[in-house]
Amino acid sequence: MAGAADPAVLAAARNEHRVLLTLDNGIASLKEYPPEMFSGIVLFRPETSGRGTVLSFIRQRLADVLGLHLSGRLVAMGRSRIRIR
Repeated sequence: MAGAADPAVLAAARNEHRVLLTLDNGIASLKEYPPEMFSGIVLFRPETSGRGTVLSFIRQRLADVLGLHLSGRLVAMGRSRIRIR
């Protein structure tokens, strides 16, 4: 769904009961997209951009994500911080 609008991506994730992994800060809007409506939303927030850097960041943080209860939650993963709402 690369390039699809946020509402379409979130609707597909909700309908298929999937956890959404994203780099899109717009999806972190609790007002627009209440986390309790989803199987989980994980926002990765690397400090730098670039394909290799971002992929490395996600690989490093993925183990932390897999250990969390994600249903109905928005998780923001930074370099040294995890915020769960």
